[in-house]
Amino acid sequence: MRTDLRRWLKELQEELGITTILVTHDQEEALEVANRIVVINKGKIEQIGTPEDVFHNPKNEFVINFLGNVNLFHAREIEDGANLEDITDNKYLIRPHELEIVDINDSEAIIHAKVKYIQLAGSFVKVELTYLNDEKRVVLVELAHYEFSDKNIKKGDIVGIRTRKLRSFEDGAGI
Repeated sequence: MRTDLRRWLKELQEELGITTILVTHDQEEALEVANRIVVINKGKIEQIGTPEDVFHNPKNEFVINFLGNVNLFHAREIEDGANLEDITDNKYLIRPHELEIVDINDSEAIIHAKVKYIQLAGSFVKVELTYLNDEKRVVLVELAHYEFSDKNIKKGDIVGIRTRKLRSFEDGAGI
């Protein structure tokens, strides 16, 4: 019902050519309905932009956390990215769909982990993993079904994880 309402509202806006303001804490709703998003934190504007720009190019840690799941890593920077198994003050925030599960021996693996839980979640598969050297540290990876099927991942498997990309915030924090 909510999806139908969002579609109807978007069509109505376009048909009537009117400007509307929708205040919501539902991130999916905001990303689907809006032409422009204003992310506000404690009365302060954190970022203004198109849904795509705000989601894919968050300006700071608050915005990336507010608009979806993220994995937080404290890592040591290395020449071609980061070693996410080393704990340091450098922060990296990486969305679950920006991580890839690879063979444990893959030279680009930034973490070695154990598959703890697999959830078929609609259009994608959520895989929860724990670090091999610290089972309290959890990493969430989201894969397309075809990718999950191709990799033949099972609970208990020991795997590597690599990033599809690393980015930086305007304030220098890594993501």
